[in-house]
Amino acid sequence: MPADPDHDWRAERACPICWTEFTPLGPRHRYCSDRCRKHAHLRRRAEPAVEHQGHTPDSGPAPIAVRACPHCGNEVSIVALLTTPEAARPALPDPGVIPLRRA
Repeated sequence: MPADPDHDWRAERACPICWTEFTPLGPRHRYCSDRCRKHAHLRRRAEPAVEHQGHTPDSGPAPIAVRACPHCGNEVSIVALLTTPEAARPALPDPGVIPLRRA
């Protein structure tokens, strides 16, 4: 990342953990002390990562609707899956091939 010529890294700044004003020792110096730096590291490790769209990486697609399962009555989440037309209707390699169906 190129340095901003109009920004002087030596200017006083506030620590994002304890809000104490301090003079940084270098351009990458963000915290006033090792204690605050370690606290920030522990906080980042404890919080789940969030994607730009507001979903956690493990959450999957957002549900569009919730319906009752016709077989068991439990709630089922309906989601919209994005796909290409080729993936939605795959071509069979040989016209003589019959896809397997579950009984």
